[in-house]
Amino acid sequence: MDIHKAVHRLGLFDAKARVTGVVSQSDVLNFLVEHMEHLGSITKHTVEELGLGMPKPVICVDSTTSALQAFDKMYKHNLSAVGVVSPNTRIIIGNLSMSDLRCLSFENFGYLVLPVSEFLVLLASNRGEDLETPHQVQQKPALLTVSPGSDFAEVLHMFSKNRIHRVYVVDGESGVPVGVITPTDVIQAVTTTVYQKGEHNADAAPSP
Repeated sequence: MDIHKAVHRLGLFDAKARVTGVVSQSDVLNFLVEHMEHLGSITKHTVEELGLGMPKPVICVDSTTSALQAFDKMYKHNLSAVGVVSPNTRIIIGNLSMSDLRCLSFENFGYLVLPVSEFLVLLASNRGEDLETPHQVQQKPALLTVSPGSDFAEVLHMFSKNRIHRVYVVDGESGVPVGVITPTDVIQAVTTTVYQKGEHNADAAPSP
């Protein structure tokens, strides 16, 4: 097993090799939030200072692109999600994920030929969510974002509170995406900055 390869979940086994539980990246992030005081100065560092999700190519699709073309782009780039941007301003307005395919059924399979903005609204409607119309979605952000000047604590709380898997870094003036942060990025920042550099508060570390 490659210990340097990021995994999203790890199984826990007892002495008889029986699965007793699963630890996910979300569990790790929740633990970090609960013990924020032990992380040291990293909590005050900014996204830009930590290089969190930056520089990283942000692959996006226009909101007018068909959902089918957007999923094809994900497949070709080996991605699990892409940002959705306004075709005129390039401001990010949403996120399309491979997990959205779970909401498709035989009855609504035709949604795939619709523009991404309409596809996301219709899926949300089927789930009983009260979302804006496609036109309104194109006019304002429909997801959580941070700026390069946001601090690490804000990012960590955002992941934990909203149970999301991506936070887009946007330019403070234009709103254009300049980076994307994943749970893997956050955990890697903690292991490299806090533990490898010895910034954690070992004396106050939580009991096992």
